Parts: sequence; structure tokens; C-alpha cells
Amino acid sequence: MSSSITIDQSSHLSSSSPPLPSSPSIQPVRRGSVSKIAGPLVTKSRLPALGPSNSRNRVIKAASQGKKGVPRNSGFLSKLGSIINWPEQEQETFQDVITLDKKGDVCFILRAQGSEEGKTKVLASSSALCLASPIWKRLLDRSPVRSSKNPQILQLLNDDAEALLFVLQVVHLKHRDLPVALTYEQIVRLAVVCSKYNTAAVVRPFLSERLAPHEHRFIESGREEWLYVAWTFGFVDDFEKLVNHLIRHSRTDDQQCLLNGVGDILDGRFPHGILRFISSTRAEYIASLLKTSFDFLGKLLGPSQAKCQFAGLTDDDNALRCIDLICGTFVRELHALGIGPPRPDVSLVYMSVEELSMHLKSIRFHTYGQDIVEADASGETIPAVHGKCLQDLLWEHIIDSALVGLPAEIPMAHKRHMILQVLK
Repeated sequence: MSSSITIDQSSHLSSSSPPLPSSPSIQPVRRGSVSKIAGPLVTKSRLPALGPSNSRNRVIKAASQGKKGVPRNSGFLSKLGSIINWPEQEQETFQDVITLDKKGDVCFILRAQGSEEGKTKVLASSSALCLASPIWKRLLDRSPVRSSKNPQILQLLNDDAEALLFVLQVVHLKHRDLPVALTYEQIVRLAVVCSKYNTAAVVRPFLSERLAPHEHRFIESGREEWLYVAWTFGFVDDFEKLVNHLIRHSRTDDQQCLLNGVGDILDGRFPHGILRFISSTRAEYIASLLKTSFDFLGKLLGPSQAKCQFAGLTDDDNALRCIDLICGTFVRELHALGIGPPRPDVSLVYMSVEELSMHLKSIRFHTYGQDIVEADASGETIPAVHGKCLQDLLWEHIIDSALVGLPAEIPMAHKRHMILQVLK
């Protein structure tokens, strides 16, 4: 009978998920019960004892009762993410059969492309797999003796078959069979498989030409999962550029979910914690813009900081009117933007950092009589005396100063991970 490994395919790629494990994760078999799907954990040392079905049943029964039949290293295998069982030999019909090695001793069972029920069988070499992936090596090293006549079975029905086949073709030097071009979605799914099985190093040399059409498009709305591609293959520059783009251009909704430029929620495959970092950094810069704006309003309202050039020098009522116009203009513009007064909480500002800063910069202050001209003795027109008020304001510079620190420094843990990916 053939041996089989079934690997749990649970998702681990959302911003709210726990830290990304170095290998697939599953729930271990609990004492007192045996998985109906996977069967008991059995170590290599138990293989010689397996023979007739009665012997096999005794091992299963011992495992279910928590007796000596439970292998001592089951904890290692459960952490590794594998459940090893020995199902009865079954005759299956495959939609497609792909032979990567005629003497292959490992048989992959994949979900057929475009089919919910169909399966694809891929015959591969354990030697090539062990060289390419430390995860596959650890799985296969714990497996029973294999041969081309009795191959080890790896059922990966929830992995993307197209992406996994790309990796297997690279591993088996079938480079001519690789697709010439990859879509954005295919690249993301390939990154997921490479991250899961730690094969980024062997695949990266074959990506340069296939990634070229996408190199200048990854900041477009809808391509945010390029963060996971960059994180997996060690593209530090792409990662930093996209993180800072999202900090500046992401908006939020009333549930505090991050939205891209077209209003779609950012979810899917992202390195652990990066969306939280983007959201918190965005909030910091929104808070800085609000603080800068209301600090400036406080200065305008303070008589010693009034921006009319005649304030304090004359008792002319026009100076007071000028100050009122300056303050009134600013308050009206803030109200039109939906940011007060009073100063709102950051969570109530749904605009992006870029949108808020541009709107603030577009504010034009009015001064008393700035649109009025007078005629001098020669009949020539001259600007009204208050027309020069606020000329030294440098309002745009004040707003830019609130964004000091952009681009933001990405978390060191992510940078370290990408550097290690490149060094593999």
C-alpha cells in the first residue's frame, strides 16, 4: 500500500492573523481521539511493525487510547504541519498526469485547474524536493521507504496547483516548460506557495523577466498584495515604496478598515502586522496635520500673533476687519473639509493623508480690501493697503512640516526577513 502525507492548508496571510509560521500549521491529534480525516501519527520507527490490517488497527487503537503506540516524536510532526497515515490503496482517476521524473518516488495530488472535483497527479523526485525545500526535506525524511513503484503521496488539494507546478518545474530543471508570462494574480499565488514551502530562493532567478511588466504598476489600486510578493522574494525597495504609498493614500471607513484609492477594503495576503503598521502610521500623520492646523488657528486668534500687517500699529477698524476675515476664512475652510472646529478625533477623518494635506494647502486666506484698488494722484491704480497681509505666511510650508518623517521607516522585522530571503 502507498504511504500518504496530507498537509493542512489553513490561511495565514491576513493582517489579523498570528505570526507567519515557517512551515504549515495544523491542529495536533488530541489524546483520546484519532483524526477521522488523517488517521493516527506514526513514526518511521513503526514502519517495520506495519503489516496485516490487524497490526495496523492495533497501532491506531493504541494511539486513540493514548498508550505506547503513540509515537514519541508526534509533537515534532504536528509542529512541522504533517499528518502521516497509511490509507488503503485506492484507484483514482486523474484529470491530468504530469511526470517530472520518470523514476520519481513522490506523487503530488493537486487540485486540477478550473475544477472543484478533478485532481492532477504529478510524479516528482524526493532528491530534488529535499534539495529545494527544507520543509519538504523534513516531511520526507520522516516518511517510510519510497520507490518509483511505491511512491510517497503528498496531497496538497488546497494549494494553488498552477503555482505549485511552477515551483516543481523549476526544482526538476524543466525550465522550458515554465510559462513565458505571469499575471499579477499568478505572481501573488506563486509567492504564497514559495513562502509556505520556503522555495523563494530557487524560484527567484526565474522571475526577473516575468515580473518586468509589473514593476511600475504595483502602486496601482488593486495591487496591494504586491507587498506579499516583495516580502517573500526580498524586494526591499518595492516593499518600502508600496508601504509609504499606502500610508499616504489609504483611506478608512467608519469601521476603521483601510481602503485603497478606489474604495476597496485592503484584505487578502499581506505580511503579518503590516496593515496594522500602515494604519497606525497613517493615523499619526492625520493627527499631525490636525494639530498643525488648530495650532495655527490658535495663533490667528491670539492678538499678538495676528497676521494683519497693521495690527497693533493703528486703531483703524480696518485692521480688525482684516483679522476677522483671515480667521473667518480659515474656520470656514476647516468646516468645509469636515474637520471642525472643534478639532475632530483622528478616527473620524476618513480622508487619506495626501487628500487632507492637499485640501489644507489649497486654503486661500482673505484679507480686508485685498480686491480693492485705489487711484493715486497720477490716476494710476495701486493695491489696497491690506493687500500685502499674509504674504509671508508660507502656509504650504507649514503643512509640509507636519509630514516630516515621510517616507516612514518600515519595521525592522520585515526588513530583516527580506534581507535573509535575498541571502538564501
